[in-house]
Amino acid sequence: APTALLRSLAGMLCATVEGFEDALKESAGVESDKVDELFEALVAKPLRSVKAPRGADDALVLVIDALDELPRDALKPVLLLLATELKTLPPW
Repeated sequence: APTALLRSLAGMLCATVEGFEDALKESAGVESDKVDELFEALVAKPLRSVKAPRGADDALVLVIDALDELPRDALKPVLLLLATELKTLPPW
């Protein structure tokens, strides 16, 4: 479930952040079950390599819905990831 969530998030970022899809292709081929490695490859690294898509005063807001629908054993790793890794994303 965490891998599906991260892949879905990456797909949404491809549709909304200019240059994200090209940056993501450079991380293609990551086959890992480790949530932190997938987050880095599918979200963090591509986001850090693209220019801010909006003005300097605007922020990109990521909404992650349905966390309560994750299997109980998958919820803790995802919440831990979000709590620790979101701060590594670009400030925009």
